[in-house]
Amino acid sequence: MDTSVSIIVPIYNTETYILRCLDSIMKQDFIGNIECILVDDYSLDNSITIAKKFLDNNKSKISFKIISHHYNQGVSAARNHGTEAATGDYIFYLDADDYIYPNTISLLVAETQKHPKVDVVMGMYNSDYGDTEYKELELYQKHQFETNKEWIQYHFFKHHSVFPVTCWNKLVRLDFIKENHIEFFPATIHEDNHWLFQVLDKIKSFAFVFEKTYHYCDNTSSAIKTTDLATEKENWHRIIISYSKSIHRPIKKLKLGRIMYIYFYQKLYEYNFPNNIKLLKKLLWICITCGRIKTATMLFVMNHFKELSIKWNIPDRIRQKAYWLYMNESNNPKYNK
Repeated sequence: MDTSVSIIVPIYNTETYILRCLDSIMKQDFIGNIECILVDDYSLDNSITIAKKFLDNNKSKISFKIISHHYNQGVSAARNHGTEAATGDYIFYLDADDYIYPNTISLLVAETQKHPKVDVVMGMYNSDYGDTEYKELELYQKHQFETNKEWIQYHFFKHHSVFPVTCWNKLVRLDFIKENHIEFFPATIHEDNHWLFQVLDKIKSFAFVFEKTYHYCDNTSSAIKTTDLATEKENWHRIIISYSKSIHRPIKKLKLGRIMYIYFYQKLYEYNFPNNIKLLKKLLWICITCGRIKTATMLFVMNHFKELSIKWNIPDRIRQKAYWLYMNESNNPKYNK
């Protein structure tokens, strides 16, 4: 069965890198159908002019399409619009300041031939910071194709995991995205994390490619490098609230909370717990009735004695539970009057 791929590239002020990115797409050795959707997010530099000139001068079997925004909407909207326009069997997200290798698409698609309808295929990658190697490589090689959802989630979100939480370097089945209504959250940064949480919540199958298929480049002007701490904090807060509102089973909330915690635990003390006695009492009562006396104690300490809670080096698990309880309950209209 022939497999087609849609490569989606959001473009915003990347004139320094766009030629390298497009050239890497042009050089793909994949013999099947590839369409490349460039989404111009109202770029203020010469990125699109450079891209158009390059495409005019370099004919390719790859079908290129440009979608233009009339105002800057952010990378999430650019990826969402690219996904809506995609016609391939699989989606591959590529950032305009990065590049891929000539055999990237062919290596990833080969796994879809071995495992038809696989939801996600992920390759290895390297970066300007140096080569990356998966820890426990021998273990992952034994699970080269995996349908155990809990195994997939655990190895993505465990502490010190080297699996990238980004959307790039993953071949994702388009029908899987559409059937599960997976979209990018409108955030300045960390939108990839939110996207991946959705993917892993619905995933049924996953495959590895144990070769480098992506090169991540250090762009000092990228959003992750230029966003101030206050904005980053606000983005995380909005992402967490989004999950708290969308997941209604308490046990699943707590489980997903532990998963999410790995990506924001260093920022926990930068979030302010509410000076709301009614809410605090509610949280403490939840902990006590659930038999979580430690969590109740730590919640009280974290709210009233933040410096002391840091000094005590409260276990990550306890800190997370307290914060996640706060997030869940703070969305309750009863406590926001």
